[in-house]
Amino acid sequence: MKNLVWFRRDLRVTDNSALFQAANQADEGVLGVYFITPGQWKQHDDADCKINFWIENLRLLSDSLAKLNIPLIINTCDTFSTVPKQLVDLAKKHKCDGLFFNREYEINELRRDRAAAKACQAAGISVNRFHDRIIVPPREISTKEDRFYSVFTPYRKVWETKALDFTEPLPKLRKQQELDIESSIVPGSVTGFDFSNVRSDLWLAGESEAQKQLKKFSAHISSYDEARDIPSVNGTSLLSPYLVAGVISPRQCM
Repeated sequence: MKNLVWFRRDLRVTDNSALFQAANQADEGVLGVYFITPGQWKQHDDADCKINFWIENLRLLSDSLAKLNIPLIINTCDTFSTVPKQLVDLAKKHKCDGLFFNREYEINELRRDRAAAKACQAAGISVNRFHDRIIVPPREISTKEDRFYSVFTPYRKVWETKALDFTEPLPKLRKQQELDIESSIVPGSVTGFDFSNVRSDLWLAGESEAQKQLKKFSAHISSYDEARDIPSVNGTSLLSPYLVAGVISPRQCM
C-alpha cells in the first residue's frame, strides 16, 4: 500500500497525525504533496511575511521528509477549486491507495476538503482525515442537555478532563521504503507576494526553532499573567506563527 499525505498548515514531521498514520499503514512508501494557492491566499488577505514564513518552513519540511524517504511534490494552483482534481491525478499517477490529511475548520477549507474527499472516493482512493490542529475534537464537549457551553469556566473544567485523552504526542516516525520520485524544488517566491522586505530573522523557521521558543516560554510561564501586558518584555509565548503554520503541534505545547 502506498499513501499520499496532503500537507497544509501542518508543516512538521514530528507529532503529525496524518503523516504518522499514513506511514504506519504503508508498505510501499509514502508521498507528500503541498499546494501553493496564491489567489486563495490573496482572497484571505494573507500578508507577505506570513507566506514567506510558510515557504521557509516548507523548505525545511522537505529536507526532513527526505531523511525519511518521503518525497514532497509542490504544485501551484491559483485557488482551492482545482485542488481536488490535482490530488486525484497525482494519486493515480503514482498509484497511491489512500489520501491522508489533517482537518481544517474554516469555511473555504471545509468546502475544499469535502470536494477533495468526494473526488478521491469516486476515483477509488480511500480518504483518511484526522483532528490534529486542536487538542479536543469538535463536539466532544457539550452540556448535559447536549448543547454548547455558553460560560467559559464550566467549559474549561470539562475541557481539561477531556484533554487528558488527547494530549499524548505520537511516537517517532520510522523511515519509509524509498520511492523513485524526485521532490519538487521549493520556490523562493510566490506570485503576488513580495518577500524583499520581510524580516525572516524575527520568526526563524523550523521545528527546532519552535521547540526552542517553547522551552524558553516554559521557563517563565508562571509570570505570564503579569508579563504579557508589559510592552518591553517578551511575556507571551511567541508561538502563534508556529502553531498557525503547524510547525509545532498543540499536543507538544500541552
